[in-house]
Amino acid sequence: MNKKQKYLNLLEQIHFPLWIIKDFSWFIALNYEATAAYFKYFSLLFAIPTISISIYLIFTEKRKYYLFGHLLLAVWLLANSLWMVTELFYHEVKIVSLLFFSLGIVLIPFFTSMAIKDFKKVSES
Repeated sequence: MNKKQKYLNLLEQIHFPLWIIKDFSWFIALNYEATAAYFKYFSLLFAIPTISISIYLIFTEKRKYYLFGHLLLAVWLLANSLWMVTELFYHEVKIVSLLFFSLGIVLIPFFTSMAIKDFKKVSES
């Protein structure tokens, strides 16, 4: 594995904890008034690098199967973050969130068919 691939793998691994921290902060902001003011900005703060990493992975990935996986996650994360903005900051962006969620649903069959093809190639060798 070359240096660039190791870096991309590290970004993939960092991406998920950032997403979890973003969602955790969102939950705290919605459910605990004493800390809501801090955690709503904290969740937004963690949404930015999480989305940025997703977009970066899309533009750097050359393998089609992994590209679709990154695209699916980025679309879902964008939808999730827009929903969060609607709930925490009272900006009505639900329709845009719905569009990204819908795009994610449309991408699932393509991603699944690529996963099955990839699995068949690996199991045949």
